[in-house]
Amino acid sequence: MEQAYLIFQLNFFSYSIKTSLAIQKPRKIYCIDTGLRNAASFKFSSDEGKLVENSTFIELRRRNLDVYYWKGRKEVNFIVKNRDNTLTGINVTYTDAIDEREIKALLEFKENFQGRISELVLLTRNVEKSEDGITYVPIWKWLLGSDG
Repeated sequence: MEQAYLIFQLNFFSYSIKTSLAIQKPRKIYCIDTGLRNAASFKFSSDEGKLVENSTFIELRRRNLDVYYWKGRKEVNFIVKNRDNTLTGINVTYTDAIDEREIKALLEFKENFQGRISELVLLTRNVEKSEDGITYVPIWKWLLGSDG
């Protein structure tokens, strides 16, 4: 499926190639076609959050960015390794009642990679603000390319 470009695997971020490809860190799977994903998945709700996360991944790939995920105590959905070797952390939540874990994950990532972070972004349903070093951007605005 990966060779046919139906799915993509996202590796764990580490500056060590050995660590990022290690078997202990599972890869995340994203589907190029959300309709195919919906048809093949078992779900008991509309699962909008996962669909938006998948759409974000597709857009990051379309922008031809070097993308990973990172997990400490909490998980950051996407890590973009920028051309200048800095990092952008992106979490995705399709709500305006933002769960504290989304914020804590980005702050934990920042703490672990101090001095290497260029930006922390939280993609939301409609919240737009900057707080504690995190830029909150509505997903629709980010997808349209007006930010990011």
